[in-house]
Amino acid sequence: MAEPQHFRLLPTTFLASFALSSSACVVAAAGVGAGGAVYVTERDVESQVALPVDAATDAVRQAFRDLGIVEGRYATEQDGSREERTLTGTTEDREVRVKVRSEGSGSRVSVTVRRDEVGWDKKLARDIVDRVVRAAAR
Repeated sequence: MAEPQHFRLLPTTFLASFALSSSACVVAAAGVGAGGAVYVTERDVESQVALPVDAATDAVRQAFRDLGIVEGRYATEQDGSREERTLTGTTEDREVRVKVRSEGSGSRVSVTVRRDEVGWDKKLARDIVDRVVRAAAR
Protein backbone atom coordinates (compact mmCIF):
# COMPACT_ATOMS: atom_id res chain seq x y z
CA MET A 1 0.00 0.00 0.00
CA ALA A 2 1.29 3.44 -0.92
CA GLU A 3 2.27 5.81 1.85
CA PRO A 4 0.11 8.97 2.00
CA GLN A 5 1.99 12.03 0.69
CA HIS A 6 1.61 14.06 3.91
CA PHE A 7 3.63 11.41 5.82
CA ARG A 8 6.52 11.69 3.33
CA LEU A 9 6.68 15.46 3.86
CA LEU A 10 6.67 15.23 7.66
CA PRO A 11 10.44 14.64 8.13
CA THR A 12 11.30 17.41 5.69
CA THR A 13 8.91 19.83 7.37
CA PHE A 14 10.28 18.95 10.80
CA LEU A 15 13.91 19.49 9.73
CA ALA A 16 13.09 22.79 8.04
CA SER A 17 11.23 24.13 11.07
CA PHE A 18 14.05 23.00 13.38
CA ALA A 19 16.67 24.77 11.26
CA LEU A 20 14.65 27.99 11.18
CA SER A 21 14.02 28.00 14.92
CA SER A 22 17.55 27.06 15.97
CA SER A 23 19.43 29.90 17.65
CA ALA A 24 22.64 28.57 16.13
CA CYS A 25 21.26 29.00 12.64
CA VAL A 26 23.71 30.67 10.29
CA VAL A 27 22.60 32.63 7.28
CA ALA A 28 24.99 32.74 4.34
CA ALA A 29 24.57 35.33 1.66
CA ALA A 30 26.58 36.03 -1.44
CA GLY A 31 29.43 38.37 -0.66
CA VAL A 32 30.50 41.40 -2.59
CA GLY A 33 33.14 40.63 -5.23
CA ALA A 34 35.52 37.67 -5.46
CA GLY A 35 32.62 35.23 -5.06
CA GLY A 36 33.15 34.92 -1.29
CA ALA A 37 30.36 34.29 1.16
CA VAL A 38 29.47 36.56 4.05
CA TYR A 39 28.17 34.69 7.08
CA VAL A 40 25.86 36.35 9.57
CA THR A 41 25.41 34.69 12.97
CA GLU A 42 23.57 35.84 16.05
CA ARG A 43 26.28 38.43 16.84
CA ASP A 44 29.02 38.27 14.20
CA VAL A 45 29.49 38.85 10.51
CA GLU A 46 32.40 37.07 8.88
CA SER A 47 33.96 36.16 5.58
CA GLN A 48 37.04 34.51 4.16
CA VAL A 49 39.01 36.82 1.89
CA ALA A 50 41.87 36.22 -0.53
CA LEU A 51 44.22 38.57 1.31
CA PRO A 52 47.12 37.85 3.65
CA VAL A 53 46.60 38.90 7.26
CA ASP A 54 48.63 42.13 6.81
CA ALA A 55 46.55 43.30 3.84
CA ALA A 56 43.25 42.28 5.47
CA THR A 57 44.22 44.22 8.61
CA ASP A 58 45.04 47.26 6.47
CA ALA A 59 41.62 46.95 4.79
CA VAL A 60 39.94 46.83 8.23
CA ARG A 61 41.80 49.98 9.27
CA GLN A 62 40.68 51.71 6.07
CA ALA A 63 37.08 50.66 6.75
CA PHE A 64 37.41 52.11 10.28
CA ARG A 65 38.59 55.44 8.83
CA ASP A 66 35.86 55.49 6.18
CA LEU A 67 33.13 54.77 8.73
CA GLY A 68 34.39 57.13 11.46
CA ILE A 69 35.38 54.34 13.84
CA VAL A 70 38.17 55.35 16.24
CA GLU A 71 40.72 52.54 16.47
CA GLY A 72 41.50 51.36 19.97
CA ARG A 73 43.50 48.32 21.01
CA TYR A 74 45.44 46.12 18.66
CA ALA A 75 46.85 42.67 19.45
CA THR A 76 48.73 40.02 17.48
CA GLU A 77 49.05 36.33 18.30
CA GLN A 78 51.32 33.91 16.46
CA ASP A 79 51.11 30.14 16.85
CA GLY A 80 53.39 28.48 14.32
CA SER A 81 52.02 29.36 10.89
CA ARG A 82 48.69 30.57 12.32
CA GLU A 83 48.39 34.29 12.94
CA GLU A 84 45.52 36.22 14.53
CA ARG A 85 45.10 39.95 14.92
CA THR A 86 42.43 41.66 16.96
CA LEU A 87 41.45 45.29 16.46
CA THR A 88 38.95 47.20 18.54
CA GLY A 89 37.29 50.50 17.86
CA THR A 90 34.48 52.74 18.95
CA THR A 91 31.93 55.12 17.57
CA GLU A 92 29.80 57.42 19.68
CA ASP A 93 27.51 54.55 20.70
CA ARG A 94 29.12 51.33 19.38
CA GLU A 95 32.00 49.03 20.35
CA VAL A 96 33.64 47.23 17.43
CA ARG A 97 35.84 44.13 17.58
CA VAL A 98 37.46 42.63 14.49
CA LYS A 99 39.46 39.41 14.36
CA VAL A 100 41.61 38.69 11.33
CA ARG A 101 43.16 35.23 11.29
CA SER A 102 45.12 33.34 8.71
CA GLU A 103 43.14 30.58 7.04
CA GLY A 104 44.40 28.65 4.05
CA SER A 105 45.94 31.02 1.53
CA GLY A 106 43.87 33.96 2.80
CA SER A 107 42.31 35.32 5.96
CA ARG A 108 39.05 35.02 7.85
CA VAL A 109 37.62 38.35 9.02
CA SER A 110 35.09 38.27 11.85
CA VAL A 111 33.37 41.46 13.05
CA THR A 112 31.24 42.03 16.14
CA VAL A 113 29.59 45.38 16.84
CA ARG A 114 27.98 45.86 20.24
CA ARG A 115 25.26 48.48 20.39
CA ASP A 116 24.44 48.20 24.08
CA GLU A 117 24.44 45.54 26.80
CA VAL A 118 22.10 43.25 24.86
CA GLY A 119 22.10 44.55 21.30
CA TRP A 120 24.25 43.89 18.25
CA ASP A 121 24.63 46.03 15.14
CA LYS A 122 24.96 43.52 12.31
CA LYS A 123 24.45 46.24 9.69
CA LEU A 124 27.65 48.07 10.68
CA ALA A 125 29.48 44.75 11.05
CA ARG A 126 28.35 43.76 7.56
CA ASP A 127 29.48 47.12 6.17
CA ILE A 128 33.00 46.58 7.58
CA VAL A 129 33.19 43.03 6.18
CA ASP A 130 31.88 44.15 2.77
CA ARG A 131 34.61 46.82 2.57
CA VAL A 132 37.30 44.23 3.33
CA VAL A 133 35.82 41.85 0.71
CA ARG A 134 35.82 44.66 -1.85
CA ALA A 135 39.48 45.41 -1.04
CA ALA A 136 40.28 41.75 -1.72
CA ALA A 137 38.52 41.95 -5.10
CA ARG A 138 40.73 44.82 -6.31
